[in-house]
Amino acid sequence: MDDLKSQILRLARDFSAQAHRANLPAWDPAHSVFEPGVSTVPYAGRVFDADEVAAAISSTLDFWLTLGPRATASSTNSPRSSASKRSILVNSGSSANLVAFSALTSPKLGDRAILHGDEVITCAAVSPPPSPPSSRTAPSRLPR
Repeated sequence: MDDLKSQILRLARDFSAQAHRANLPAWDPAHSVFEPGVSTVPYAGRVFDADEVAAAISSTLDFWLTLGPRATASSTNSPRSSASKRSILVNSGSSANLVAFSALTSPKLGDRAILHGDEVITCAAVSPPPSPPSSRTAPSRLPR
């Protein structure tokens, strides 16, 4: 079984090396040279390499589709590099906004916590997903 998984991961790395050269970090010697009118420009800044593709496939083969050992290890190691006490891995910016806003309602913040009825001012250019967490969690919106 381990041999089969190793073969799948080797093939995934080979595929990624050929299909995703534009997504490699710019410092990687295998990164494709940009050719105007020919090269694609990855949207949203997706930058990854063959090892990251193999890690994602490995997790899928192990059927860790939610927070599993790798995510736990990442969340455990991340605070060491950022001088924070804790961290949590999320799947998107919207989820990060929900987690961050929910943390601001924590009773552990005492009188600094955001309470039901508090007014929250957000950036006018913010996309809709960050707005619902604030209305679900506690405060009310300011009138326009």
